[in-house]
Amino acid sequence: MDDFEAVAAFLPREDAKNWLFLPVDDYGEFTNEVPDYKGIRVYEANKDIIARLKNEGKLIGQKSYNHSYPHCRRCDTPLISKALTSWFIKEQQLSDITLPNAEKIGFVPETVKNRFRDVLKSAPDWNLARNRYWGSAIPVWESEDNQEDRIVIGNIDELYHLSTTGSKNITKNIFIRH
Repeated sequence: MDDFEAVAAFLPREDAKNWLFLPVDDYGEFTNEVPDYKGIRVYEANKDIIARLKNEGKLIGQKSYNHSYPHCRRCDTPLISKALTSWFIKEQQLSDITLPNAEKIGFVPETVKNRFRDVLKSAPDWNLARNRYWGSAIPVWESEDNQEDRIVIGNIDELYHLSTTGSKNITKNIFIRH
């Protein structure tokens, strides 16, 4: 169960996101929500936080475990698991559309169709955003002032039409970061 689901189990789902404490930025550093450690990478702060808890008599216990841990495949730095805001597609609400359309697909071999249909029937909500920078931009622009003010671009012609300059000079550069 992820952080959001744990909170949402006790609060209305719409209120749950207001209760999440997200004090780490995209670079793995503490934010203003943790002023004593602001700007310090999470892993670099561990020893100081443990020492502080011990000095204040708040440390319940401390133990080290040997276990595998996820690392970036490119630079081998440890990854941080944290709750993030994301967009989801409610797969089960789409099954009236997806299942009949799956019947129209020509699978080779044909036996794959049954597995694919079973996946569609039991598919959980799909995390559309994934909050990664892999060069596959999600064509959605949302106002910072009003999240209901949103534009979803369906194709390149729409993008040209909605651009402020009308320029067809779309960059070929893709920026990738992790």
